Amino acid sequence: MSVVDFYRKIPTKSADQIREIISGLHRDDYNVLDVRQPQEYERGHIPGAILIPLGEIPDRMSELPTNRPVIVYCRSGNRSMSAAAMLINGSFTDVYNLDGGINAYNGLKAQGHPEVKSLFFPVGAAFETVVSLAWSLEEGLRIFYSSCKDLSKKPEAIALFTKLSEAEDKHKANIEKQYANITGKYDVEKIGKETPHLMEALLNIEETIQWCQGKDVSDIIELSMTIEANSYDLYAYLQRMAGDEQQRAFFRAMADEELLHIRQMASVLVA
Repeated sequence: MSVVDFYRKIPTKSADQIREIISGLHRDDYNVLDVRQPQEYERGHIPGAILIPLGEIPDRMSELPTNRPVIVYCRSGNRSMSAAAMLINGSFTDVYNLDGGINAYNGLKAQGHPEVKSLFFPVGAAFETVVSLAWSLEEGLRIFYSSCKDLSKKPEAIALFTKLSEAEDKHKANIEKQYANITGKYDVEKIGKETPHLMEALLNIEETIQWCQGKDVSDIIELSMTIEANSYDLYAYLQRMAGDEQQRAFFRAMADEELLHIRQMASVLVA
């Protein structure tokens, strides 16, 4: 199975399409969800939008009715892509990501970002394969964060990316241990050699690092938050698929740590 088979696109609508959807519905028949930080929301938001920052989605999605369309947006459409994936995985069936985010909705030109895709693991995917793929993508993310640290100038951003790079090494070690416990094998890095240029969200490492050149730290952190949200989806899936409580506890802890990373990034994003 190709690594590409583990991903899918989330339904995305343009600003004009979103306006058309809204115009045909009563305001009580749909929800608009803003997944930015409170400070961003206060600076301007789509009227009537509910604020739930990306890192809080897993704990607060129960606040949204599952029987109404949900239109999700952020600044540029990346964080909301990951939030939409979380909602879909949480049994929401009518979810749309606003292409270009609030920038596009307000008629401004959204800054381009590398195209991200959300994780989707087919039911038939072998557990061993998924765990091996997780190791490979964690290694790609470690390389990316190490480069982000070198590109950053703000001390708090340098400290953040240093911490995240070290965390990826820890994740890899934990995955190796878990992989050996589950399979009795010690070759988890094998698949990593087959996909050396990819990381979470199906992004090419070298191309993404090149995109970061000259970008504001806020743009880099926003993209990183999207990537971490994909990591959360990965470990939440593995938690659900785990064969026993020990495995579930392991992947639950990994998922919780990804949410912590998102929240750490958010604090730097609005600093």
